[in-house]
Amino acid sequence: MHIAIVHGYMLEGTGSNLYVQNMCREFCRLGHQVSLLSQADNRDEFDFIARAVDFAPDNQQSEVLFQRKTGYPGQCTAYRPSLGDLLPVYVFDHYQGYRVKEFTELSVSEIEDYIERNKTAMETCFGRSGPDLFLTNHLIMQPVYTARFCQQMGKVQHFLTVHGSCLNFSVRKSPLLTEYARSAFPWADRIIFVSHYARQEFLDYFEHNSVLAQKTVAIPAGVNLDKFKPLNFNERKADRINLLLHSLENTENAKGRTGEEKLKFRQAVVNVNESEELQQLVKLDNNADKWAVDTDTAERLAAVDWQQSPVILYYGKFLWTKGVQLLLAAAPLVLNKEPDTHFFLVGFGSYRSYLEALVAVLDSGRRDLFYELITRPQDYNSAVDPASAQYFAGLLEKLSDQDFAENYYGAARDRLAQRVIFTGYIGHDGLKDLIPCSDISVATSIFPESFGMVSVEALASGVIPLLADHSGFSEVNRDCSVEFRDIFDNLRLNPLILNEQLVLNLANNLLVLLEYFKQITLQERQQIRTRAHHLAYSKYSWSSVASGYLQLSKESI
Repeated sequence: MHIAIVHGYMLEGTGSNLYVQNMCREFCRLGHQVSLLSQADNRDEFDFIARAVDFAPDNQQSEVLFQRKTGYPGQCTAYRPSLGDLLPVYVFDHYQGYRVKEFTELSVSEIEDYIERNKTAMETCFGRSGPDLFLTNHLIMQPVYTARFCQQMGKVQHFLTVHGSCLNFSVRKSPLLTEYARSAFPWADRIIFVSHYARQEFLDYFEHNSVLAQKTVAIPAGVNLDKFKPLNFNERKADRINLLLHSLENTENAKGRTGEEKLKFRQAVVNVNESEELQQLVKLDNNADKWAVDTDTAERLAAVDWQQSPVILYYGKFLWTKGVQLLLAAAPLVLNKEPDTHFFLVGFGSYRSYLEALVAVLDSGRRDLFYELITRPQDYNSAVDPASAQYFAGLLEKLSDQDFAENYYGAARDRLAQRVIFTGYIGHDGLKDLIPCSDISVATSIFPESFGMVSVEALASGVIPLLADHSGFSEVNRDCSVEFRDIFDNLRLNPLILNEQLVLNLANNLLVLLEYFKQITLQERQQIRTRAHHLAYSKYSWSSVASGYLQLSKESI
């Protein structure tokens, strides 16, 4: 079967990027011919890509960059259409070589040029024959230019996969973009969602259109079970970390922040005289969102006592909506009782400098600046909803008590900067060794999430995730609650609902789990790892995801 996967972005970093990468790999594993249209420029790094093709500026001619054999029965040709210099996105971030604008900021002519460039590339790629099945991603604009291509050549089977960021950050904010999304629906045979929550969210927005509803189906996303595995019973954490250190030594991407740069930024934050200076520092920190490993990451990893020190992990994008700031605000409460705990923050994104500023002001005892950062986050990034500062309210109320405040700030003073480790961007080849060595994985998004892929990767690695209890995260939470009912029912875990007590509840849950892990035997700990991996295996394998798409294709013919 010839399957065309239309993505338009990279193959690493974000949930949809990883989704597309793993779907391509799985279809190749099953023996299918895959044509991938994306903007990935590092295609030689993906084992399933047999041929890479770039298009000329007019997208009417193409050039083969490399061709090779792979170990898969199926073959993938990865095409990169020419977009000029403009890359439209749903959430702003920096991408090397592109002028980046959010879709909501584009003119109609810019949108149409983007659509036309991609459609022309599809015409050059497929001619009049076309694939057996188009799989497009997001509501705009991949399904739109695919639909226009299909109109020219006749009906081709087309499945549209919805990822949450496009709906919530773009389509929902623009009547124009909503109409673009609607224009593709008649040409989509199926509209697929990564969770039941995402399906319901879509139907609510499009007013429960009965024709659309009949096309919708939920297929949960998957996890690479060959890559993400728990520690073995006799395996030391240090052994896995050594594998990670080895991979970092061989990466060509270790050009992120240096330890000196991070120290210089912390010192600049600590020495500001007023909030306006801090705002300028955070906003002007243009190196905060590099897709690169920090140069001191290996050193910081090697310095941790992995057998004795508790490790809490966040990995993903550094955005306000991801709620990483809540974990940092909870960190002093954890350190007050578990002072050897380390917090690893792995990722990239435009909000990293704000997070580093939070660490700096707590570590230096600048209570005034800490209050400023958590009560007026919108001053540091205009995209922040001021109402979301409410999630710090319970903590702020507690801090009005002098004894509580002294314990809180005292636990952070001259310690937090050493305990919070920003690593920069680490891909899955490194994360597969870091996640299993963590005690808890945290994802406290304060914005709806279609699916908790990071949480499923944690489960596959034998680690229990702590997730905010809403949207697509709730479905993973329910699975964990059922699997680990014998544990959770005996612990004082609080639901991480979005309210004023969120920081306090997060800190409580982290401490309760860390205390529980200290008390159980190594055999009991290994049983938890095994059960977590089995949960991921039974419900979230990429083979089951790909099989679900193929079954739908048979049913739709």
